[in-house]
Amino acid sequence: MKQLPAFALMAVISVGFLQSAKAAPASAQVTPVSWIIDTQHNMDVDDKSVTLVGQVVKRDAGSDWWFSDTTGSVRLDTGDKELPVGRMLIVHGRIDQARFGIGHLEVEVKHWAYAKPFPQLK
Repeated sequence: MKQLPAFALMAVISVGFLQSAKAAPASAQVTPVSWIIDTQHNMDVDDKSVTLVGQVVKRDAGSDWWFSDTTGSVRLDTGDKELPVGRMLIVHGRIDQARFGIGHLEVEVKHWAYAKPFPQLK
């Protein structure tokens, strides 16, 4: 199966099942994980809303979840939300910068949905 870049994938996905009652804005722009990583320690983007397209790749023994797209991986703060590992997802949340070197750069998940590619045209 050929992988598409995150920005191209957003153009061919439709929302499946919403985990929460509140849906992501229809005009949400996909944010590459690499951009979030590049903004580490930049307090100007703290609490900035982001929309990610990719998958949760692992959950460690604690409460840390890791999300990846084609550009990199970032830690998620899911609160009490359970996310499926290995499924293509749309995640909407806010950037949470580490303040004064305490904590980690992460995305605080507000809501998420399954992403389903449209069938290929023949």
